[in-house]
Amino acid sequence: MRRLLYAILLPLLGCSPSSMEDYRHEGQSWSRSLILELQQIHTTEELLQSEHKLKKKFDESVSLMIAAREYQQKHWEDALEEPSDSALTESLNQELQAQLRRIYDLEGGRECIERAQQEALVRLDAHERHLMKKKELQR
Repeated sequence: MRRLLYAILLPLLGCSPSSMEDYRHEGQSWSRSLILELQQIHTTEELLQSEHKLKKKFDESVSLMIAAREYQQKHWEDALEEPSDSALTESLNQELQAQLRRIYDLEGGRECIERAQQEALVRLDAHERHLMKKKELQR
């Protein structure tokens, strides 16, 4: 049983980002994945059926943001480097915004997206508050 657990976890650990550039690539990959998911939604019914998948996507995003933030605090000099693929990131951001606007135009679309994001945003806010308290204690 233990070997099976290692066989599953080792590849995941080996692929974890080890630089801010890696985190950017992970974020771009996540954005592409979400864009593809949103592009498949054309009706309110399809949106409601996809709500659980979207919730998982937003949870993944927050986990990535938290990990990147922690990395950034430990390796702040790495975080100062200019990203080499900022044009790609900007393009993905624009496409993601366009897809979200399209989904918001569906009846109940905005509310569905907000429900899917709610838990992830609460977790992100809690993490940021924890970091602020930690920073205050270090002063």
